[in-house]
Amino acid sequence: RAAAQGLAILCQKPLARSVAEAEALVDEIGDRVPFMVHENCRFRPHSRLIRRWLDEAGVGRPLQAQMSVLTSGLVPDARGELQALKRQPMLAALKQMLVKEILIHHIDTLRFLFGDLSLRSAAVGRLSDAVIGDDHALLSMTTADGAPVILQGNLHARGYPGEVFDWLEIFCEHGRILLERDRLTLQGKRSETVSLDLAANYAASYRDTIACFLDGLAAGRILENRPADNLGTLRIVDEAYRWRRPA
Repeated sequence: RAAAQGLAILCQKPLARSVAEAEALVDEIGDRVPFMVHENCRFRPHSRLIRRWLDEAGVGRPLQAQMSVLTSGLVPDARGELQALKRQPMLAALKQMLVKEILIHHIDTLRFLFGDLSLRSAAVGRLSDAVIGDDHALLSMTTADGAPVILQGNLHARGYPGEVFDWLEIFCEHGRILLERDRLTLQGKRSETVSLDLAANYAASYRDTIACFLDGLAAGRILENRPADNLGTLRIVDEAYRWRRPA
């Protein structure tokens, strides 16, 4: 309806409820109006810095990467509360929860960092009775030149904080990049460590996504997060659930 009115579109993720529906949407709208997906984790300042280091810091080609999203958010805390559901109660009712609602951001960020990814295998399941959908997953992917990229997530990880924090390690030909919660480290021909203000970076991800959309409107073309590209993220999400074993 927005496209029929000639309106520019900034669409929250996921682009549609299924890959088939998203593909039909992209085909129908095409280039009739400016159209961008609001997938904002790639716009966090530390995600942009990691990409700059990969491009400009002389670390060479990525050889292997692993990313973890581990939290005890579905383990009762001292008050008996589940921090993950206290923050987002709607998670409890999602049949496809962890991969489609949370890890979709990380898949998109990994695609931003490394280009197109292919899913080789996935393990997706549920540990907590507080949700009906998946709460843990491990995805094994490869880059276009065959470098392995592993993504694991678990909302029932005892011993971890109730909040969600990302961990990412990238081994390259001539160095290493390591994201540990609020610290980002470059090791290679030059070394650098950056302390991160995660709350500020979270807010910046929204600001910078919208700024990219507005810059695209001014330039007459969408600069990033085009729907046709976002289909690559949705296809990995869809394929991951096809590997899911019955609960």
